[in-house]
Amino acid sequence: MIRSNPVIPVVMFNRYIQKTLDYLFKNRKVLVEIEAFFGRVEFQGRGSPHYHMMIKCKDAPVLGVSPLKKIVSYIDKYVTTYFPIEEEDPDLHALVTLQQHRHVKTCTRDNKGCRFDYPRPLSSKTYYASVETGKELNEDNIKRFSDRKLNIIYKRLLGHEWTNTYNPVLIRCFKSNMDIQSCKSNWDTLNYIINYATKQEKKPGGRIERGMF
Repeated sequence: MIRSNPVIPVVMFNRYIQKTLDYLFKNRKVLVEIEAFFGRVEFQGRGSPHYHMMIKCKDAPVLGVSPLKKIVSYIDKYVTTYFPIEEEDPDLHALVTLQQHRHVKTCTRDNKGCRFDYPRPLSSKTYYASVETGKELNEDNIKRFSDRKLNIIYKRLLGHEWTNTYNPVLIRCFKSNMDIQSCKSNWDTLNYIINYATKQEKKPGGRIERGMF
């Protein structure tokens, strides 16, 4: 059905995305009130669509301006790696199962280990760390580091080493795997948009140009 009518699932995907975002952000502000929004649909090599999204949250704390403790608390409010057991929350357990990383050829190429760094190290809390040393930074020494020299280490408990970051509200709405990150700076924002979210779709475009479809 889908192979013979590829336009139908794409149209449905687009409508599903728009309706869900309207519900979350525009009408009821279920998740967070936003000041700015960017989104783009990208198609994988086999033609399946997925969505890149970036939002600027209203009144969000800012690194270098707001207290570090407030920033970390804000991140923990919207980003998690928690993997509930089935008895605790059957629905969320089933959805977070989609968030479990599994090694495939693309992430272990060149025999250099997983390029996504899974399994991730355990951490009892969320904190900012130095890219070079991995050491936790505090309110005083973080000022000596540029934004590009910082990492966010998310709270990750035992048994959650393979869980990618997600938001509980979003995953219940979209019912799909996702990768939720907090942008540290304007550089992170631009880098995500230019080098990732808007990157060229080489495979589908190339095949169309060569008349393979």
